[in-house]
Amino acid sequence: MRHRVSSPKVNASAVLLTIAPDTSHQMMRVLRMKEGSIGFAASDSPRFIFAMFSGTDWTRTHSDLVPIDIFFCVRIAEPELWPEIRYLLSRNHIDSEAVVYALFPPAFRSSIDRQLAAASSSHGGAAVTSAVVAFDSSTAGVRLQNVVFAR
Repeated sequence: MRHRVSSPKVNASAVLLTIAPDTSHQMMRVLRMKEGSIGFAASDSPRFIFAMFSGTDWTRTHSDLVPIDIFFCVRIAEPELWPEIRYLLSRNHIDSEAVVYALFPPAFRSSIDRQLAAASSSHGGAAVTSAVVAFDSSTAGVRLQNVVFAR
């Protein structure tokens, strides 16, 4: 008699995700691959994007205020280190003090959630408490590192 084992359910909102240092700028490659966007928000209202540009061709996709909650967002801490962002700031006359985000579509988060569930399953269904997300354009876009499980 065969027994089916269901995949563990992962409460993704309870998992602390940290972004790994991206010294090889994989994030921009993944952003293009996943058809994400770069968004700019005012420093006094960082949860609303005032300008958004396609990660595939840098064309403006929105000029209305867009809440960041609908995306998997990665705040870019040092935007001046990214040539693509310097280009967008300059070409569009955006204040260099703007908050900059890499905005991934919701399906991107789903791929992270699947990896979290697989990690949990490989540890007997143990709850995942934290993980480091590393961008990798040679795979599905991300790899989980340093996955920590509840005791």
